[in-house]
Amino acid sequence: LAVELSEDGSSVASADSWGWSVCEVPSGRIRMCVRLERSDGAVLVEAAFSPCLSWVAAARSSCHNHVVVCCAETGEVETLLKGHTCKISAVRFSPDGTRIASGDCSGNMFLWDAGTGSALRRWPDAHAGSVRALSLHGGLLASGGRDNYIKLWDSESGAPLR
Repeated sequence: LAVELSEDGSSVASADSWGWSVCEVPSGRIRMCVRLERSDGAVLVEAAFSPCLSWVAAARSSCHNHVVVCCAETGEVETLLKGHTCKISAVRFSPDGTRIASGDCSGNMFLWDAGTGSALRRWPDAHAGSVRALSLHGGLLASGGRDNYIKLWDSESGAPLR
């Protein structure tokens, strides 16, 4: 589902349907491994790592309309990002780790404060169909959708740029 290098390139994190792990580069030694409780049959359907690999923003199949922000080392839930009305289809941290972008299967997108969990901005119907990919940099948010469009947004004002 996700793979991310740490800012300094010394570690790589990966997530699959059942949890995540962080390994040292180049030795491959596992620094941490978190496997999620599967009693409800839920699996990860989307995940992203903060730049320092300390946090994971994830969506699970059992709680598909919100993003769960967890401590990468323990798996403990720190905050829930609630506002989506259908399954999360994309999630991404900003390069500085202070914001999280998320998109859902109905084409809606949110920008969140990673520290407080507050919604900073909402884009209803940003895409016709699922938001499939997101990227944040500075004041820009790029999104790609199932509608085969890549769109650029001003993350501060919410205005479309292209």
